[in-house]
Amino acid sequence: MFFHIGENVAQRYPAQRSQKSAEILVSFALDRMGRVLSASIVKGSGDNVFDEAALAMLKRADPVPQPPPMIADEGLSFTVPVIFRVKGKS
Repeated sequence: MFFHIGENVAQRYPAQRSQKSAEILVSFALDRMGRVLSASIVKGSGDNVFDEAALAMLKRADPVPQPPPMIADEGLSFTVPVIFRVKGKS
């Protein structure tokens, strides 16, 4: 299943890290209405500013689009990468 939080709306690059890139692995759980029940860092970037920005992104995106009804309740936990990249660099 593809799950899109809306990176253009919720993801904000930390201003004080404008020349760095980072990848954070976050885990979160949703309720049936798309509200974020919990969120945590599974694998941090080594930079607390980026890690906190990844968690803040989930808070800003709350509520996310409602999950399809065919997904079982126990299937409402996700672990996804959050990637911050300097524009123009890959």
